[in-house]
Amino acid sequence: MEENDPMTIFAPDNEAFKNWYEQLGVAGYYEVDETLLRETLLHHMAIGRHFTQGFIHGELLSTPLQDATIEIDTTALSVNGALLDPNYSNQLGTNGVLHGVQAVFDRP
Repeated sequence: MEENDPMTIFAPDNEAFKNWYEQLGVAGYYEVDETLLRETLLHHMAIGRHFTQGFIHGELLSTPLQDATIEIDTTALSVNGALLDPNYSNQLGTNGVLHGVQAVFDRP
């Protein structure tokens, strides 16, 4: 992966982060172990531009996190078990695409 390669970000919503913080027993990101936070955020990034209309059921997208992938489920309209937010899909940025999701992905 090159530094300027396009990325697809699966961004958890505020409620997802709130639930994750509760599970971890912390008040916010500033209390999350730095390694855990970094790996969690990298696990929400897929290499390349991926639009929902091109999703293939069961497809595994590569991430910058070693040994971690993002699995597409077109039947449930989810990625890694997190539902896609229909209000925040296919948001185009200068260096990729953003999709909202309703959960923080579990560590691989």
